[in-house]
Amino acid sequence: MEVMDLNGCEKVTDASVVGIAFGCPKMRHFSLRRCTLITDRSVISVAHGCQNALEHLDLGGCDLLTAACITALADMTNKLSYLNVSRCYACHEQAIFLKRDYPFVELHLEDHCR
Repeated sequence: MEVMDLNGCEKVTDASVVGIAFGCPKMRHFSLRRCTLITDRSVISVAHGCQNALEHLDLGGCDLLTAACITALADMTNKLSYLNVSRCYACHEQAIFLKRDYPFVELHLEDHCR
């Protein structure tokens, strides 16, 4: 599987995402937008499990995430070109550093659809 959209699946947990990440290493496009129960563990698993394929990651509204997951994405993924961390306020500062170091990544910090 290369594309998965779990947008708004509020009952998705870290355990689910870890299983998907390691079961689908060719995942290119992954949306976890508004999956409000996921933590850094999910994103670190995605970064590790899909590191050679992941291009697009939408984490908008996942407000339990911290800077640690952004660091993992920077360290482990080599094809990432889109990252949405709107409404993930604890990630914003680290995401700005990511953009500075990886200018080719399209970064979204704010949700313009209110």
